[in-house]
Amino acid sequence: MVVSLYNGPDAVAPAYQSVLPSVSVGESGAFNVVLGTPAAPLDTTLFANTDNLFVGVSVAGEPELPRQSLAAAPYALAAAQLACTGCITPEHTTFLSGCTEGEVLKYTGGEWGCGEDSGFTYTAGDGLALTDKSFALNPTGCEPGYVLQRNESNTAWFCGPQAQGPPGENGEPGTNGEPGTNGEPGTNGEPGDDGEDGLVSLVATAPVEGENLCANGGFHIFSGLDLNKDQVLDLNVEVTDTRTICNGENGPAGPPGEAAGLSYEPWNLNMTLSEFHLSSSTGFFAQFIAPAKSDFSTVTVFTTVSSTATYTGTLHAAIYSNSDPLFVGEPSQLLAQGTVSLTAEDVDMRYHAIEFAEPVTLTAHKRYWVAISANSGSGENLFMGFHNDYAAHHGLVRGKPGATSAGVFPAQLGTSNLDSRPFWFRLH
Repeated sequence: MVVSLYNGPDAVAPAYQSVLPSVSVGESGAFNVVLGTPAAPLDTTLFANTDNLFVGVSVAGEPELPRQSLAAAPYALAAAQLACTGCITPEHTTFLSGCTEGEVLKYTGGEWGCGEDSGFTYTAGDGLALTDKSFALNPTGCEPGYVLQRNESNTAWFCGPQAQGPPGENGEPGTNGEPGTNGEPGTNGEPGDDGEDGLVSLVATAPVEGENLCANGGFHIFSGLDLNKDQVLDLNVEVTDTRTICNGENGPAGPPGEAAGLSYEPWNLNMTLSEFHLSSSTGFFAQFIAPAKSDFSTVTVFTTVSSTATYTGTLHAAIYSNSDPLFVGEPSQLLAQGTVSLTAEDVDMRYHAIEFAEPVTLTAHKRYWVAISANSGSGENLFMGFHNDYAAHHGLVRGKPGATSAGVFPAQLGTSNLDSRPFWFRLH
């Protein structure tokens, strides 16, 4: 903001100018500034030499607002620069010398001097009390909270309640306070009387007799209310609805079915002799021969006693085909996989069922590989049981570090390593 003082409403150059880099403005637009800084001092002789100053204001580089004439207050600064400095001397106040206590300043018609406070008559007006020569408000008739007022004819003072103006406009509603606490629950009322027992619905069945109604036989279903409450449906009195269901015709004989609900595990879990650490992202693979043609959807594994009590991570299982149709071979092509997520779970001696995204159909007497892997953060440990009498050169167990990426097995496994830890699993 730039504030300028001019010698007239149309003066071109300012007589004084101050640049104010920051000005606080109230909600109504009003602001206060102080002119005169070390960088732009204000010369008070400006007000002594000019009696028609105008102020102009420019905000944020905008054109100057219409100039306004200064009121009288700023000209009080000229008092420090009186032209008659020293013109009042002690000789001008000699008439005050010699005054004693209790005397007052009196004018005798020709000059001022000291004299006694006499020859005057003091009278207390309405609403005033006079004691000697001291005046005070007269509280007679006033009550606490009353104020001194003039009557309507303006002839006397009286005490009365302060008049109130008309009510102001309602303010904005305040924000709601916090909900209060719930009161204590009331006591339960007395239990009501038991109602009458209702009637019980009963159902009875009977075979269909003869072939006229149902060629392959069937049965009738009777229902109704137990009117006499003997818990037996009276077919002559209490039946309100009867339905007949006939047996359908026998369909053609279907082909021999496949094994359903089949499960497979290589050996019993209680034959586990030791445990091994299921390293993060490392895949462990065990070969098996499918016992029959069937759909399998789940692999169950068992984590052993050294596993973390509060484990957070994922556990993964998959089925791979075998690379060689006649010999042991290696894990080759991914057939199915699934994941289970664990959050702060106790995995010490726990079973974990890992479902595949889609069931996989295995062919009887064909070699496959089951794969297990885990992904977890630092300090999270999973251990699984294995039979430590197994020799790695048999090639039926393999391992591969980094087998899973973000918990996903690859479509083609590639090269893997011989491993000596045949782990327990159950395929179902």
